[in-house]
Amino acid sequence: MKYSQSVVTGFLVFVVSIVLFLVVYTFFYNENYYKISLGMNFFALSTLFTFGAIYAVEKRKKKQLVDFKDAFSSSFVTMFIGGSLFVLFVYLFMNYIDKEAGRTFYIQYLEVNLQSLDKEFKPYIEENNQEKIDIYKAFREQLTSDEVRNKNIFTLKNSFYVLGLLYLGYLFLSVILSLFLRHKSVR
Repeated sequence: MKYSQSVVTGFLVFVVSIVLFLVVYTFFYNENYYKISLGMNFFALSTLFTFGAIYAVEKRKKKQLVDFKDAFSSSFVTMFIGGSLFVLFVYLFMNYIDKEAGRTFYIQYLEVNLQSLDKEFKPYIEENNQEKIDIYKAFREQLTSDEVRNKNIFTLKNSFYVLGLLYLGYLFLSVILSLFLRHKSVR
């Protein structure tokens, strides 16, 4: 198979992603679970996926000359496999293995938003700007309502939204990596 190395590398990226996820879940499931999970997703997983894609392209370069299309395909397939399986795993984990972890993540997300809201509107409250205070109260009421607090954000629909955004990121990253990793012909 033309992209079998990319599929295998994508699966390895997925396995390492699960290990990182479970490390955060096991050792950092506390009042900072949301922030640490976010940091892991944006920094550790982004780095992991990038290096996985580079590894897949470099491995392919050892067997053949790799043009832009080949480099793009190898890097994108790697990230596509790893990312798709990881999002599926998170969906299943948060909905069937530990629903409370999903709730904790979401409640902490809301708390971070409330803290940000308080910080943003503090000057207006101190100067008693009634128009801004009314806006502040409306936002705060919405964020603390039972309807919002009891929402499940780890739905299949939201998972597809996340996948769509990830695929756009993988597309962009694959283009950038392919420009650098492709075989450059001397003219």
